[in-house]
Amino acid sequence: MEMSRREQALVVASIEVRQKYEKEEERKAKRKARSKHI
Repeated sequence: MEMSRREQALVVASIEVRQKYEKEEERKAKRKARSKHI
């Protein structure tokens, strides 16, 4: 199935957004874990 340029851009953008969001969540989780140790 051939995707138009716009569709490809949307897919790439959504992947980048998801990766950025997951990194943020990971950082928050690490911070929480660290504060629990104290």
